[in-house]
Amino acid sequence: MPNASNSGARKRTSVRSSRSKVRSAAQKGAGLSALRSGQFTRSNRRRDNIIVQVPTGYVNQAQLGEIIAHAAQHLGPEVVHVAYSLGPDSTDEPSLFFRIVLADAYIREDTITDLTGRITAALFDAVRPLENWGLRPYFNFRSKSEQDRRPDPKWM
Repeated sequence: MPNASNSGARKRTSVRSSRSKVRSAAQKGAGLSALRSGQFTRSNRRRDNIIVQVPTGYVNQAQLGEIIAHAAQHLGPEVVHVAYSLGPDSTDEPSLFFRIVLADAYIREDTITDLTGRITAALFDAVRPLENWGLRPYFNFRSKSEQDRRPDPKWM
């Protein structure tokens, strides 16, 4: 009967030799045909399934401003003003912060969720902050009457 330590050593050797066979076969250009023929098992192949988000680089603020202004014109009479700023969020990720002032006549408790969702979707689709700019979007809403009671220059 073989010694337990010897059988473990054999297993390690066979795995190592299988890996070296895969590497040498791939280096010789026979990797795909060897895999198709079943010569090498799936467990011997290595994969890299890590998703990496690549930063898009610098933000052209003039171009971003034009895109946001164009999208804001098409939001409808419910939107009084759209302001935005760039900066890090709480996790230090580059972010785009929208501040949207809504007309009081269109704000009703039963429709506010649909209204803000439609505005958020329209801006998100027009700007595409993640895909085009590498920015995480954040949306804040305020009514015109609230802005009049508590004027904040960042909102206008």
